[in-house]
Amino acid sequence: MLRVALVGRNKESKTWAGNWLKDKYHFKHARLGDPVMQFVKHVHWYMGAYRGKMLGWEKRMDIYDFIYKMEPDVWVKNIEHRLPLMQKDVVVSDVRYISELEYLRNNLGFTVVRVYAPMVKAPRIASVMGRESSPGTLYLMETYGKDFTERIGSDYSITFDPKNREPAKKAIEELVSILRKFDK
Repeated sequence: MLRVALVGRNKESKTWAGNWLKDKYHFKHARLGDPVMQFVKHVHWYMGAYRGKMLGWEKRMDIYDFIYKMEPDVWVKNIEHRLPLMQKDVVVSDVRYISELEYLRNNLGFTVVRVYAPMVKAPRIASVMGRESSPGTLYLMETYGKDFTERIGSDYSITFDPKNREPAKKAIEELVSILRKFDK
């Protein structure tokens, strides 16, 4: 089974690529942050249809980062536990920290794919990272590091343009074809 970890600065591009792999190639689109969403829904059980919608992504990231600071391997250990239950190819699109990326690659056999999207404007760091993130986030490394691709050791790279997604679709098609050849 294939295991793909998507990394890059632009959340839209990684989410799109993960969803494309799910819809077109029947991957399971798993997220390291899934347990946080389950927790939020669980504690808001009394809200019915609004469960999980009361906390925006920034507050969910605060929860993620708060727990990460206490136990850095918690999210990758959780996905490691869930992998045998998935029974299909898996893509993870929300790798947040270098340590998570290294664990997925080195311990769980994930192929690292950098999804590059040109930066339209300089970001406000707090608005894209949350308020509680720890040092070692992939976002900061890509934004300010000179050797991001070399440092993370990505196996493949694709470019995402929200105005023309066809080249990204073609790149993913080629990527899946290559990975399936090696998987046999």
